[in-house]
Amino acid sequence: MDKFQTGIVLRLFVAVLGLGACVEKLSGQEPEAFSAGGASDYTVKITGHAPGAEGREIVWRADADMFTHLLEELGRARIGEDGRFELYTAQVSGIRSTYLLIDYYATGLIVEAGKEYRLQMGAFDYYWDEQNNAFIVSGQLPGLSYVLQNAEGNTDTLDRNYLLGRYTFLYNRMMARNFEAVSIRGDTRPVQDFLHLSDSLFGGVRDTFFQAYRAYTEAGLKAFAKLSTRKELYREYIENRSIDACNPAQMAFLKTYYLDYFSTNRFVPVRQIKRILNRKDISDKTRLEMLSDSLGLDYSLRNEKLREWLLIHACSEVMGREDWNTEHIRSMLHYLLQHSKFPLHAQAVSNLLLWQERMENRHYFTGVTLRDTARNVLSIDSLLEEGKFHYFVFVRADYERCPTCGQEADRLKKVWNALSKNEQTAVRIIFINCDYAYSRYYFDAQKQCYPWPYLHFNGNIDWIRQIDAARFPAFMLVDDRGNVLDANFNAPSRNIEEVFKKMARLKARREQQKNDSTDTR
Repeated sequence: MDKFQTGIVLRLFVAVLGLGACVEKLSGQEPEAFSAGGASDYTVKITGHAPGAEGREIVWRADADMFTHLLEELGRARIGEDGRFELYTAQVSGIRSTYLLIDYYATGLIVEAGKEYRLQMGAFDYYWDEQNNAFIVSGQLPGLSYVLQNAEGNTDTLDRNYLLGRYTFLYNRMMARNFEAVSIRGDTRPVQDFLHLSDSLFGGVRDTFFQAYRAYTEAGLKAFAKLSTRKELYREYIENRSIDACNPAQMAFLKTYYLDYFSTNRFVPVRQIKRILNRKDISDKTRLEMLSDSLGLDYSLRNEKLREWLLIHACSEVMGREDWNTEHIRSMLHYLLQHSKFPLHAQAVSNLLLWQERMENRHYFTGVTLRDTARNVLSIDSLLEEGKFHYFVFVRADYERCPTCGQEADRLKKVWNALSKNEQTAVRIIFINCDYAYSRYYFDAQKQCYPWPYLHFNGNIDWIRQIDAARFPAFMLVDDRGNVLDANFNAPSRNIEEVFKKMARLKARREQQKNDSTDTR
């Protein structure tokens, strides 16, 4: 089944607290403002204490919209010698999910217009984190642990971040203990017990945002345990309800619901959407109308705003794919940008077009410096050879923490030695060691003696994060200009020998075409 059909048609939202940046609801309702002295006051203030982070900078950000990875900065400040800091923003009206970052530490904080938040953060230990590669390994990024305090300096147990943290802890604990029992054996008792516990502990909480978060989390749980049908879920959680794009639990539920919907519904087959987007004989206006009408055939997409919202998500997923006409999609989105009735959609489309432009020029493998075993600085550009494919492998030399790194490297050695000289000329293998400690890399490089460059990442943590290589071992295919061709390429254990041989044939064919073109001239 096509990847688009099975779950990538709509990347609605990620179910984490650090998601979202919208100041209106998809229902069109205006956000509630807070008044101070008769005037609307949207200012949010954060004061905090971060022991161990003295002199460092804290940055406050939020997602620019719900479709792209563009970030909006809300504020930044230098942490004082006493470890204290203050942040302000007037860019919030209503409720917004935000991020706080200190160097490579991060956490989420949901804020509300007109409120002040007092954070007591846990002590920082940069030395320990550097030694354990915690800044790099994506699954072990150091979190900013904090306690929210009230005006008296005590833990603020009434704040919604506290409530969400407590609720999420109980939910995650239940899922960790019972996932297999529910998903494989169909045992619904753990879910039902959790629902009863949730109601007894949190049923009386008066915070409407929290209760919506709880309701949609449990709606997804009911769907997971098959305690509710799709029709029941639609009637209870979607029909006649406004959609709060800032509530990550609601977005997670809608993502699950509509991904399942699009993969099975008979009203809007994927081939029909693809056919409309790829047609050359219709205008952008007609294309948009045809897609909207097609989606509107089903009762669950009768709402115009929801229908347009889902359509934008679908376009964001297929832009750039070879079998979908990206120019048609881009042109139609430009038309939508000018004619959408919904300001939130227009802003998101504008950001999506900007994001797509940036993604088409992903020269991530240029302008980066590495180090060799002699501590010489090398530009990554100098490693790129004209006409070759470049197979970048990101590893750690700490094989106790990453045993697969060593296993895949040994496999690649055998594959490489079995290739012919002609096949070896088609691809260049480059190993990048991502251990924070240079000494660990140095001793491993001396021991391994690879027949290809083996270099240290030289502390370029931002680069490793940007290209999403902090998932060791990671394998990427890059062209001779530094463009990423495939960010999740085959590992040596995944038939890489045959892949290298295909590269050699492709390189030979390209060279022949180039020679034929020269002879013709």
